[in-house]
Amino acid sequence: MKRTTLKLTLALLLSVCTLAGCGDSSSSKKSEKKSKPETTTVAEEKTEEQKTTVKDNGGSNASNVAEGTDFKRGVVENNVYTNEFAGFKLSVPDEWKFLDDDTIQKMMNMGADATYSSNADAVKDIVNQTTINDAVCMNSKTNQSVTITFENLNKSIVLSTDTTAEDYFKIADRQFAVVPNVKYTKEEGPETVTLGGKEYIRAIYSVEYSGVSYKQSYYIARVGDFMNVVAVTSYDPDEDIAAFESYFSAID
Repeated sequence: MKRTTLKLTLALLLSVCTLAGCGDSSSSKKSEKKSKPETTTVAEEKTEEQKTTVKDNGGSNASNVAEGTDFKRGVVENNVYTNEFAGFKLSVPDEWKFLDDDTIQKMMNMGADATYSSNADAVKDIVNQTTINDAVCMNSKTNQSVTITFENLNKSIVLSTDTTAEDYFKIADRQFAVVPNVKYTKEEGPETVTLGGKEYIRAIYSVEYSGVSYKQSYYIARVGDFMNVVAVTSYDPDEDIAAFESYFSAID
């Protein structure tokens, strides 16, 4: 696998899979079904219900994940992603391109295979069961990327509908500590920032995997019964990754 492809698939996978289907926190349990050790990884458990549902979803899982909610996917026009459900726009320069759904799914699968090895199928199943990968845009020259995902708390087998953005970050920190062969080091946060005119909890990490070093900033906010996760990835260690926040704006 080429190094460029490895970077892209890892950026996408790690910004989504390690947050979707996280282990529980003490403040967000709602049944014995959701009780797991704090170090449980997203790849450890796959139920028969998940296997069946994911198989039925086919290549696109958004309609099933959002069933019974008022969620609407964002739309892309002229390099501007607009999501009325979350209330923000993402406008990127011309050298950035938004990926289509098939490409996103293929990259997710490649990233799971590369990172989680024998647990890759479980990772893919859990993400498909609960998470909508709504948009991914990338700069092909620099490998910078932005991913936008929504996790349905009503679909999660390990998160409660009472889960807050602060809870979610605590769980994510535990998840990052046990992702196979990946080292996360928190540089900043979590702290409250404004992204697209709305308050998000942000943390910035340096990440190392298989000789590749990069930065990722995560922004998390609760929108209805969904957790909205925005992840920004940069491979320039001197870059101010928070500068990408200027790409976001509130919907007029």
